[in-house]
Amino acid sequence: MSFPAGGPAHQLVNDGDVPCVYLGLSAVAGFDAVEYPDSNKLAVALGGYPAGKRFIFKRDQVADYFDGDPDA
Repeated sequence: MSFPAGGPAHQLVNDGDVPCVYLGLSAVAGFDAVEYPDSNKLAVALGGYPAGKRFIFKRDQVADYFDGDPDA
């Protein structure tokens, strides 16, 4: 199966009686942004494994562009 960027929301659900085992692959090497509408969060990934970074934010905690910049 494939979940292309910008497509509909998706999730994997194991509704069986035994553990689900799956292999997930990704070609993300630069930048990725994900929205979680049910929990009102945004996630941003920068760079690839192992040095990449991932940040998760609550949508209602947005900072102003100049927030914390003493020279602004």
